[in-house]
Amino acid sequence: MPHIIIEIPPTIVNFPTKDFDRANDVIEEVKIPCEANGTPPFTWVWKKFHIDNRHSVETDKITLSLLYSISANGLFTGKAFASFLDGYYQCFVSNSAGTVFSRKIKVKTTSKSLFKINLLPKPLLSLDLKCLLIKGNL
Repeated sequence: MPHIIIEIPPTIVNFPTKDFDRANDVIEEVKIPCEANGTPPFTWVWKKFHIDNRHSVETDKITLSLLYSISANGLFTGKAFASFLDGYYQCFVSNSAGTVFSRKIKVKTTSKSLFKINLLPKPLLSLDLKCLLIKGNL
């Protein structure tokens, strides 16, 4: 008797509903889940769209391993390095039955100061101003 194998295309079941663009949302790293149901095995691809949203760069977890990582369940982790992480990200999940993609999610990092600067003014004890008058054609 022949076996019938039904393969179910992926469905994204866990993805954030809001962007990471408010102050202090992303200081050191961002973690964006993209969990899927369907027939395994799944392949995850994350694409980054620059802030102008005109062109995309597909993340490469080998060459960008110090900045990005993609776990076996599709979790994207990006290290906040100045504004390098800023942009729109989109998750694509594929299996033998099809491909599904998430909405674009905005990521904006909050700069973390490396130095403390004391901006309190020192008391002004005295002030000497000297003015010079220069004669000439003015």
